[in-house]
Amino acid sequence: MRARIGIFTFAIMALACTALEPEGPPADDFGVATFALRDLDSEEAAFLEIINDYRTENGLGTLTASRSINQAAYDHSLDMGQQGYFAHTSLDGRSPWDRMCAGGHEPACTGSAMMGENIAAGNADAWSTFVQWRESPGHNANMLTGGFTCIGIGRAQVPGSPYRVYWTTDFSSVVDHPVCDCTGSETRPCSNGPCSGVEACDGCYWGACDAPAPTDEVCDGVDNDCDGLIDEDDVCDTCTPSEEVCDGVDNDCDGLVDEDGVCDCVPSDEVCDGVDNDCDGLIDEDDVCGGCTPSDEICDGVDNDCDGLVDEDGACGPGAEWEPMSVQGGCSCGIAGERGHGGAALALLILLALVAIRTRKEPS
Repeated sequence: MRARIGIFTFAIMALACTALEPEGPPADDFGVATFALRDLDSEEAAFLEIINDYRTENGLGTLTASRSINQAAYDHSLDMGQQGYFAHTSLDGRSPWDRMCAGGHEPACTGSAMMGENIAAGNADAWSTFVQWRESPGHNANMLTGGFTCIGIGRAQVPGSPYRVYWTTDFSSVVDHPVCDCTGSETRPCSNGPCSGVEACDGCYWGACDAPAPTDEVCDGVDNDCDGLIDEDDVCDTCTPSEEVCDGVDNDCDGLVDEDGVCDCVPSDEVCDGVDNDCDGLIDEDDVCGGCTPSDEICDGVDNDCDGLVDEDGACGPGAEWEPMSVQGGCSCGIAGERGHGGAALALLILLALVAIRTRKEPS
């Protein structure tokens, strides 16, 4: 006895037809395929991925989509929308097994498979329809029946119909006319001319091959032309690969000069400042520091930062720190702050004192 379960929520309706074996083959006029084999559209393919993930989480095998059952499922969804009914039995009296047989699924014609059907209406997307069925015991039982190995998925959009979008999924224990070229996350070898690579399954179809295109061999430690040899035919010549720097030379021996933005640096004469001024990958080379140890420039008449300049960048300007005189010379003017002014006043007082002393020594 077939169980029928209906749910109604926010103008969304669903029915489940439990998994049963047909009671003998259907009438002869349903024994010939009347529909073309059909692939899945994007939402139907999404539903296949969702239900297979769900079955895997519950320890069950995945379902293979069948082109013949897809067509039977789609035809029923379309028929329900166009004729304004919602039931497992078509208005012409055909059962799910009759439709699956007519769609070309031979086990449905012979009664040699366990089969089941879910129908739903009102949701355009795969996830909402899956949730709708998952939350109904009858539908959920079909989705988690371990004996099912094959599924047909049909989603029909019928403008002006009571529910606008109708879904049918038909299940079978026998796989025929598989839609998918692969399942799960399978991989297989592939090639692009002489170059080898791998292509991965996206859950139903094989993805693009990741094999590179063969190119001329250059000196880079890679088999560019995919012939199993690296840097052959003397492509490296006398070049010894090193890190590429901005010097107009092919340093890494790959046939390119100053690539990878190495010349974002603007070359200038190398000075002793801890910077690669000439953009050659070296810092303070050629003894530009001359034994000098760079430090912050201060106002003392010495090239503290070893860049060839003395007291630059305002070291002796307003706000400069006072430094004592040294044998190399010193900053004797322009020193701001109380120390600067106090020194000037002291010098003035000494000058006045000297004048007074000299005045006292002169005869009257």
